[in-house]
Amino acid sequence: MTRRRFRVRRRATAFRFALSEPAGVRIVVRRRGRYMGQFRRHGLSAGSNRIAWGGRLRGRKLRPGTYVAVLIATDPAGNLSIPVLTSFRVLRPEGDRRP
Repeated sequence: MTRRRFRVRRRATAFRFALSEPAGVRIVVRRRGRYMGQFRRHGLSAGSNRIAWGGRLRGRKLRPGTYVAVLIATDPAGNLSIPVLTSFRVLRPEGDRRP
Protein backbone atom coordinates (compact mmCIF):
# COMPACT_ATOMS: atom_id res chain seq x y z
CA MET A 1 0.00 0.00 0.00
CA THR A 2 1.17 3.51 -0.66
CA ARG A 3 -0.17 4.76 2.69
CA ARG A 4 -0.91 2.46 5.63
CA ARG A 5 -2.54 5.28 7.64
CA PHE A 6 -5.04 7.51 5.85
CA ARG A 7 -8.30 9.43 6.09
CA VAL A 8 -11.19 8.36 3.86
CA ARG A 9 -11.17 10.51 0.70
CA ARG A 10 -10.69 10.09 -3.03
CA ARG A 11 -7.51 8.18 -3.83
CA ALA A 12 -6.51 8.03 -0.17
CA THR A 13 -4.17 5.10 -0.79
CA ALA A 14 -3.31 2.50 -3.41
CA PHE A 15 -2.57 -1.20 -3.44
CA ARG A 16 0.68 -2.00 -5.28
CA PHE A 17 1.55 -5.55 -6.31
CA ALA A 18 3.13 -7.60 -9.09
CA LEU A 19 1.49 -10.38 -11.10
CA SER A 20 3.42 -13.15 -12.87
CA GLU A 21 0.68 -13.45 -15.52
CA PRO A 22 -2.50 -11.59 -16.51
CA ALA A 23 -5.19 -11.99 -13.84
CA GLY A 24 -8.05 -10.45 -11.94
CA VAL A 25 -7.61 -9.39 -8.32
CA ARG A 26 -10.06 -9.57 -5.42
CA ILE A 27 -9.36 -7.45 -2.35
CA VAL A 28 -11.25 -8.50 0.80
CA VAL A 29 -11.30 -6.10 3.74
CA ARG A 30 -11.64 -7.41 7.31
CA ARG A 31 -11.76 -5.78 10.73
CA ARG A 32 -11.13 -7.86 13.85
CA GLY A 33 -11.58 -10.97 11.71
CA ARG A 34 -15.01 -9.89 10.43
CA TYR A 35 -15.76 -9.49 6.75
CA MET A 36 -16.38 -5.84 5.89
CA GLY A 37 -16.59 -6.09 2.10
CA GLN A 38 -14.59 -6.59 -1.06
CA PHE A 39 -13.86 -5.11 -4.45
CA ARG A 40 -12.46 -6.58 -7.66
CA ARG A 41 -10.42 -5.50 -10.66
CA HIS A 42 -10.38 -7.62 -13.80
CA GLY A 43 -8.04 -7.75 -16.76
CA LEU A 44 -4.83 -6.67 -15.03
CA SER A 45 -1.62 -7.27 -16.94
CA ALA A 46 1.46 -9.19 -15.82
CA GLY A 47 4.06 -7.12 -13.99
CA SER A 48 3.59 -4.17 -11.63
CA ASN A 49 0.04 -3.01 -10.95
CA ARG A 50 -1.56 -0.30 -8.84
CA ILE A 51 -5.18 0.00 -7.68
CA ALA A 52 -6.19 3.37 -6.21
CA TRP A 53 -8.70 3.21 -3.35
CA GLY A 54 -10.45 5.86 -1.29
CA GLY A 55 -11.46 3.83 1.77
CA ARG A 56 -15.08 3.10 0.81
CA LEU A 57 -16.85 -0.23 0.47
CA ARG A 58 -20.33 -0.49 -1.08
CA GLY A 59 -20.46 3.31 -1.13
CA ARG A 60 -19.93 3.68 2.63
CA LYS A 61 -16.88 5.07 4.41
CA LEU A 62 -14.89 2.75 6.61
CA ARG A 63 -14.99 3.74 10.26
CA PRO A 64 -11.74 4.72 12.00
CA GLY A 65 -9.74 1.70 13.13
CA THR A 66 -7.34 -1.02 12.06
CA TYR A 67 -8.18 -3.28 9.13
CA VAL A 68 -6.61 -6.10 7.12
CA ALA A 69 -6.80 -6.35 3.33
CA VAL A 70 -6.42 -9.78 1.71
CA LEU A 71 -5.35 -9.74 -1.96
CA ILE A 72 -6.11 -12.82 -4.07
CA ALA A 73 -5.31 -13.05 -7.79
CA THR A 74 -7.20 -15.36 -10.16
CA ASP A 75 -5.77 -16.19 -13.60
CA PRO A 76 -7.95 -16.88 -16.68
CA ALA A 77 -7.81 -20.64 -15.97
CA GLY A 78 -9.35 -20.06 -12.51
CA ASN A 79 -6.22 -20.77 -10.48
CA LEU A 80 -5.96 -18.78 -7.24
CA SER A 81 -2.84 -17.17 -5.82
CA ILE A 82 -1.68 -17.48 -2.25
CA PRO A 83 -3.52 -14.78 -0.25
CA VAL A 84 -1.39 -11.77 0.65
CA LEU A 85 -2.34 -9.86 3.82
CA THR A 86 -1.59 -6.22 4.53
CA SER A 87 -2.83 -4.18 7.48
CA PHE A 88 -3.83 -0.52 7.41
CA ARG A 89 -5.41 2.07 9.67
CA VAL A 90 -8.24 4.47 8.86
CA LEU A 91 -7.86 7.75 10.76
CA ARG A 92 -10.60 10.02 12.09
CA PRO A 93 -11.77 12.78 9.77
CA GLU A 94 -9.70 15.93 10.03
CA GLY A 95 -11.24 18.34 12.54
CA ASP A 96 -12.93 15.55 14.55
CA ARG A 97 -12.00 16.43 18.15
CA ARG A 98 -13.37 13.49 20.11
CA PRO A 99 -11.39 12.55 23.22
